[in-house]
Amino acid sequence: MDTRKNTSLAQILLKPMIHCSVVFMFFIILLTFLQVCLRYIFSHSFAWIEEVSRYLFVWIVFLGAAIAFDDDSHIKIDFIENKLPKKIKGIVQYFIVLLNLFAMALLLYSGTLVAMRNRKSMFYTIPDVSLLTMYIAVPLSCVLAIILIVLRIKRNIGSDKH
Repeated sequence: MDTRKNTSLAQILLKPMIHCSVVFMFFIILLTFLQVCLRYIFSHSFAWIEEVSRYLFVWIVFLGAAIAFDDDSHIKIDFIENKLPKKIKGIVQYFIVLLNLFAMALLLYSGTLVAMRNRKSMFYTIPDVSLLTMYIAVPLSCVLAIILIVLRIKRNIGSDKH
């Protein structure tokens, strides 16, 4: 039963993350299409389109990285790990999870510092929008990744018991 709660909590987190990524990708495609049409048909383009598209891409990358922690779909080289005995393989996997948590905590800390340092900076091409809207993607995604890693650990522990 505890596994269902963890799964539903993960799903509650994952659905908006995936939806935001899809919406951001839609806007990147739309804005890029608009930019191409403006440039080649009307010989005019807007600088803000490139900047907004770049920052939306940053959001997609960091949300996608957090999402990948839920089902352990990050790229990894597991050739050696697959050759290990089951007991040692479990220890190695546990160490890798701890290393992932440490990396996310470190990125959360440094991402928060960068976001706070740049909270008063504005977009170059859109002066009334704070760069914090872009920089907050890193710490927010790290928090979500940490939560999803912990939920995956609980799910795996629950499945080992049954």
